[in-house]
Amino acid sequence: MPTFYPKTINGRVTLDLSNQGLMSLPDDIFAFTNVQTLDLQNNDLQSIPPKIKLFTELEILYLSDNPNLQTVPNEIGQLANLKDLRMSNCGIETFPETICDLPRLGCLRLDKNELFFLSPNIDRLRMLWGLFIGRNKFTEVPEVVCSMTGLKWLGLGPNPIRRVPGTITRLTELKGLVLSGCRFDEFPRQILALGALEKLYMGQWAGVGKPSPVPDGISLLTKLKFLSLNFCGLSSLPDEIAKMKTLEEIWMKGNNFTSIPPQVLALPNIAILDLQNNNIDKLPSTIAGLTKLRNIELAGNPLRYPPANVIVRGTAAILSFFGHDAGAEGKSSKGDVTSDESSKVLQAVGNLSLAEGPADVFLSYQWDHQEQALLLYSRLQERGYSCWMDVKQMGGGDSLYGMIDSAIRRAKVSSAASHRPTVSPTIAKTRSRLRTT
Repeated sequence: MPTFYPKTINGRVTLDLSNQGLMSLPDDIFAFTNVQTLDLQNNDLQSIPPKIKLFTELEILYLSDNPNLQTVPNEIGQLANLKDLRMSNCGIETFPETICDLPRLGCLRLDKNELFFLSPNIDRLRMLWGLFIGRNKFTEVPEVVCSMTGLKWLGLGPNPIRRVPGTITRLTELKGLVLSGCRFDEFPRQILALGALEKLYMGQWAGVGKPSPVPDGISLLTKLKFLSLNFCGLSSLPDEIAKMKTLEEIWMKGNNFTSIPPQVLALPNIAILDLQNNNIDKLPSTIAGLTKLRNIELAGNPLRYPPANVIVRGTAAILSFFGHDAGAEGKSSKGDVTSDESSKVLQAVGNLSLAEGPADVFLSYQWDHQEQALLLYSRLQERGYSCWMDVKQMGGGDSLYGMIDSAIRRAKVSSAASHRPTVSPTIAKTRSRLRTT
């Protein structure tokens, strides 16, 4: 059996025995009584010996991912300096009462077990700031949790929880709450009274595969910085989301959005935006207005615009692409035809679906402004819109009036590029004919 020795990591005496395939603890490790962090994760431990109490200076104990551990000895309660205890995925069916004897415990992770109740004595953990009980068998939030007014983080989901006690509003210091994967019949409105909340995970709050809409009154959470709406069956957001100016990060993975919700584009502090696995085919140029955006996740969307070679280069390239367009469209050596006409045409086509068939935009122009019209043509084509322009579509022998007449009738937007409010006789004649037909 190998011999293990502690190391000093970040100023802490640490003994790392994780991922060793251990079924029991080596006896020689108990000589290192000055260990402050003991990592026993991802082994096959069947039990923890009572000698664990010899680690009198222990502050952090990681036991997660020992699926056959099931319990811990009563001597765990003698670790008077223990601050962080993690026992996720340990096959625990009954809450170890000895945990309630840890006077300095700050964080307790019991997720991914078989628990359906907590000890009523857990409120003796006066220093506890984080409690995580997701992926167990709880059907309701234990009432004792609502008396632990010092909690700052509470992980309730996923669990088959259907109700939340009204007394949860006593958790006035709560900053983070996980409700994802619960089974509420309707969203518990008492959550909206937790005014200190900064992070809220509420994806699939009604259960897997069930619509989980954003509740009315969400903007009452005036300090919220992070919001997870993953897999909620959403295709739109309520307008009040635009009022939540403190939001910095939103996850909306696995929904039915076909575009970035305009409410999100109105949030000035958004830095991270996760839109993976939706139905978005085009990004709006207004995304450039999110000046604090650092990361946008778009994998799993049928994106056609911006071009793929921009998307694959990431957030900075996407923002640069739209920023470059905004600057380039305003420049012309022959006046402001390109700037004015581009802004009008781009605004007009902004809500069109990408063309599959007739041209989206019909471009007419004065011949002395052909250079600017060609630049506008290129800009629109780059954005994924098809355009009709005489020098691009007409060939020798084509009927001028016939092709212009057909193109104008079928186009969704018609643009005349000119410094002056004049139109060529050909276009004027065609437009006159259209008004009378």
